[in-house]
Amino acid sequence: MILESLTILLAVFLILVLLRATKHLADQKEEYQKLPLAMTVFIAVWLIYLSMLSYTEVLTDYSLPPKMPLLVVLPLLVLIIISLFKKGTTDFVVTTSVSWLIYIQSFRIIVELIIWGAYNQGIVPLITTFEGYNYDVLVGLTAVPLAYYAKRDKIAPVVLLVWNIGSLLILANTV
Repeated sequence: MILESLTILLAVFLILVLLRATKHLADQKEEYQKLPLAMTVFIAVWLIYLSMLSYTEVLTDYSLPPKMPLLVVLPLLVLIIISLFKKGTTDFVVTTSVSWLIYIQSFRIIVELIIWGAYNQGIVPLITTFEGYNYDVLVGLTAVPLAYYAKRDKIAPVVLLVWNIGSLLILANTV
C-alpha cells in the first residue's frame, strides 16, 4: 500500500511541477495554451501504459527478445527524440528558469523511497537502494537548496555545472 501511495505521489508531483513549469510558457504564447494539459495527458497515458505492463507481468518474462528495452525504453526514446524536434520543446527549455530545472530533480527522493519500499517488500535487492550502492537520493536532496540559491543568483554557474555532471555520473552508476 505504501509503494502504491508513493507512486501516486510521484505522479502527482511530476504533473504539478510540469504544470507550474509550463504555465509561464502558456501565459506568454497563445499557441501553447494547451501545453500543460497535453503534458498532463501524456504523463497519465504513459503511467497507464506502464501499469498495464506491470499488471500483465509481461516485464517479468526474461526470454528473448528482452521486453524492457522493447516495450519501455524504445518507446520513451522515440518520444524524446520526436519532442526534441518540436518547437514547443525548445521554447519550453529556453523559457524555463534554471531553478525549476533543478527543483524537478527532487523527484528522485520519492523514486528512491519507492525503491527502498520495494526492497522492504522483497521485490528488489538491497544494492538498488540508498542503503546499497544507489546514491541518487543525494541528487534529490541537494536539488532543493541548489535551486533555491540558483533562483536568487547566489550560486556560481560552475557549481551548478559540476552538480549536474555529478548527478549524471551518479545516475550512470545507478543504472
